Amino acid sequence: MAQVESLGIKRLESVHYYVHDLERSRRFYTEVMDFAEIGESSDELTTRGRQKSIAFLAGNCVVVCVEPRGEGGRAWRWLRKHPDGVGTLIFEVEDVDETFRLLEGRGGTPIDDVRRYTDDAGHEIAFFSITTPFGDTTFRFVERHGYRALYPGFEMHERPRGGANRLGFVGFDHTTSNFPTLGHVALWLEHVMGFERFWEIQFHTTDVDPSHQKGSGLRSVRSCSVRETLSARHAFGESGSVAVCDKSAFSGPQASLPSKNRQNVSTRITKMQKDLPKASLISTESRSTSKTSRRTSSFLTSRILAKHRQRSSQN
Repeated sequence: MAQVESLGIKRLESVHYYVHDLERSRRFYTEVMDFAEIGESSDELTTRGRQKSIAFLAGNCVVVCVEPRGEGGRAWRWLRKHPDGVGTLIFEVEDVDETFRLLEGRGGTPIDDVRRYTDDAGHEIAFFSITTPFGDTTFRFVERHGYRALYPGFEMHERPRGGANRLGFVGFDHTTSNFPTLGHVALWLEHVMGFERFWEIQFHTTDVDPSHQKGSGLRSVRSCSVRETLSARHAFGESGSVAVCDKSAFSGPQASLPSKNRQNVSTRITKMQKDLPKASLISTESRSTSKTSRRTSSFLTSRILAKHRQRSSQN
């Protein structure tokens, strides 16, 4: 495929994670993961949107947890069909109008036009959202010019509350999504998002252990933009016990954000397991036990890790 023009993605700015129990999420991020609480939705926005939002920060990782307040809001609609999970990925871009033009020209499906807001200090923000093949998960593209709040109606605390990032998270590295079939997603990432295939791999249980007569397989394709990476995994064959792709992997796409330095990451995870016994490193604090959590559907859950401090990779 010929190289297409970049969308101008600068970084994965934040994720919006829809939850049933906002207080539980607050305890998890501030007490277990040592994130700082940096702000929340205003009363007016909470009432108008019928949902309450709280944002947590560690390094450059921002997780916005959103709980329904009544019926009809985005979080309520999401949680009617899915367990707790990531419903929106927010990308910061260089030029939001150019990003909109490129996506619309490639067959992307905008949910709205570019919306623009200015705060009391004259700082500006502009953004729009699109639908995706990731189930009900949407992508939002935002351009900032000094606008401090995450979005209009969101109130930042004067000082962060809670955690101090003692685990040393730095920033989001990539997201991973599981699908029952992969081709359409890989093509969408390439032709609409303008991503390039970085690498791909596939194998079956018997390739790992010939003694297994039944099992599952994995096909993985990683696509990347100039600065950000999205990878998509496709599982095929019978459900079985492959370490990287067992039946539980089909609960839906997931976001995982590892470090570059494996040795230091291993040390960091060992520390997390020792110091934070309540933390689950491969699942979330609010995993649903309902039947819907076992569906083979394409929505993003929030199995979120992040890069540790870059200076450790230079030691």
